[in-house]
Amino acid sequence: MTTQPPMLRQYRQLKSRYPDALLLYRLGDFYELFETDAETVSRQLGLTLTRRRFAKDLRLPMCGIPHHRLTSYLGRLIRLGHKVAIVEQLEDARKTKRLVKRDVVRVITPGTVVEDALLRDSTANLLAGIAASPRGYGLATVDLSTGGFNTTQLDGSDPQPALWEELARLGPSEVVYPRSLADDPAFVSQLEALQTARLSPVDDDEFVPHRAAERLKTHLGVASLEAFGCDGLVEATAAAGGVLSYLQNNQISDLAHIVRLSTYDLSS
Repeated sequence: MTTQPPMLRQYRQLKSRYPDALLLYRLGDFYELFETDAETVSRQLGLTLTRRRFAKDLRLPMCGIPHHRLTSYLGRLIRLGHKVAIVEQLEDARKTKRLVKRDVVRVITPGTVVEDALLRDSTANLLAGIAASPRGYGLATVDLSTGGFNTTQLDGSDPQPALWEELARLGPSEVVYPRSLADDPAFVSQLEALQTARLSPVDDDEFVPHRAAERLKTHLGVASLEAFGCDGLVEATAAAGGVLSYLQNNQISDLAHIVRLSTYDLSS
């Protein structure tokens, strides 16, 4: 078995933390992609695919993006629905004789974009979260650029049409939902029909109601959610807590500007 060179080992360790993301690995004046990431980006963006020799019998697919063109290429990847993890050098390569320290400094998905240059247009860029139970659905949205955070509950005898109608009205760039819903072909088909840039199933644990409520109270610095109108609205609370968890897990940056949660009623 071929021993992994230090740089490849570092790359793969970082990639293992973000297996569902394209890893842009800073190497000098380029952000490099390797293995399947390189093949994907080369094919979708029309970049030249080469191979890098890491050892005598180890050559891997590779393509690169010039650092000064990162914004342009990043915008294209986000519009294609990708999740991207950006790896930067944390020390000056000229001042060390060992492998340069690197780490992920930012994770970007279609629903977590804040830069104007990366946004599709001037409208709100929303990340939506869906929680489900036998009673109905919760739907929450966050606009990370403004801190706008809203949630609602859809229940009654047939709540699903109202869910699709509201999602179509909101037009989110990304939808987060429990992985168990991904096992429902009819539900996923309806989500795909929305033509959202990215669908992001996550562990069901992120939408457990009591955990979601505690997560919201901790982040908002309150003892009760009553002032935000969702106390007792189990699905609405679960959706909001699930979206917040997704942001906390994927945003390296601070979320301190999200200071308020608004609950609205679709039946009024």
